[in-house]
Amino acid sequence: MKIPFIPNINFPDKAKFIGKILIGLILSVLLLAPQPAFALDYSGTLNSYVSNVKVELDGVLTSIQKLPSLSYQNGKTTLAEIDNKLHKIQTDAGKNAADFQKLSNEAQQEYEKMLAKINAQQSVLNAFIGQLTPVASNQPRIQNGRGPLVTTTIQVNGMDDIVIEGGNLDKVMAKFDNDKRRISNAIALTNKISKLSENLEKRVILAKQKTGNVRDYADALESFSDPDILVEINELDKFIADLTNNLPVAS
Repeated sequence: MKIPFIPNINFPDKAKFIGKILIGLILSVLLLAPQPAFALDYSGTLNSYVSNVKVELDGVLTSIQKLPSLSYQNGKTTLAEIDNKLHKIQTDAGKNAADFQKLSNEAQQEYEKMLAKINAQQSVLNAFIGQLTPVASNQPRIQNGRGPLVTTTIQVNGMDDIVIEGGNLDKVMAKFDNDKRRISNAIALTNKISKLSENLEKRVILAKQKTGNVRDYADALESFSDPDILVEINELDKFIADLTNNLPVAS
């Protein structure tokens, strides 16, 4: 990052101290500012949630596949357990959808606040530099083999008082970019978890309706192996299998 040339200027005696510390103070404050509250990585949360849901759905699928081999009474008990498991998945998904949508909204607000602070801080620094008239700057030099590092000196009353290194400003800008990127990722992931949960909730509601169809057939036929009820069981089996397979792959 290239640094604007900083001139040789004379400050009044009372302003000399302020001029001497201003830029260093600004850079220090910006570099040491705390990370935004939502600078979190939600990818682990997403992966964990998807993995847990798949385990729960696999359990439901196993129970469905056992139905045709069960007696009427045992089948009714297993079907009730399937319905309870689906109800839990639905309830958790609904709560997740609401909670993570709220987090996404709050992260968006935090992001906007952070951008406003960054713009204000940059304006202060730019305003100070912009009031000065460019003259000359020291030549770039190599430091630790990591490329050129521009140093610029402000002279106050003929004495070198302030030294600004380009690397410091680069660190400030890198911190800004990193904070923005991390909050943007948090917004995207919390929104993704919310949408996934909302879609899962809707699909499980449909699965529960199909479970109800199986129950109705079982009550009428008093059997879980009758050809007519096997059609309903197979349809429920396929629906749950498709739902599981359509969940995103945890990375």
